[in-house]
Amino acid sequence: MGKIVNYVSAPCGAGKTHAICDYIAKNITEKFMVVLPTIDLSNDYAKNLKDRKVPFVSCINGSNVSKKIDEAIIEFNRDSDGGVLIITQAGFRTSKYIQHSESWNLIMDEILVIDEFREFQIPYTLNTLT
Repeated sequence: MGKIVNYVSAPCGAGKTHAICDYIAKNITEKFMVVLPTIDLSNDYAKNLKDRKVPFVSCINGSNVSKKIDEAIIEFNRDSDGGVLIITQAGFRTSKYIQHSESWNLIMDEILVIDEFREFQIPYTLNTLT
């Protein structure tokens, strides 16, 4: 049987972060990878999890983040007690391989940005567009 995908949609400030952290705290024997768009939001999750006495590892900044993420995943996979890995979307995109991905619960707060908006100055870039 495949993984179940749950989708939560609510406006900013509705309490999604608190609800997710409560869910993690109630299921702490499982492994969670929380992927967040910004370092500020990552810090909010870290504070919420700390308040609930939930063990977590945060790999959100510093040098060689993707290596830190890979090392944390290996360490979590060695340990059968579960826990939480907090990473940013940028870190998630650079991570090459998630070992034993079937044993992880992936929580993505906001959809990954897969494209970008580019505003062209038509008189100057007409050749590019045509």
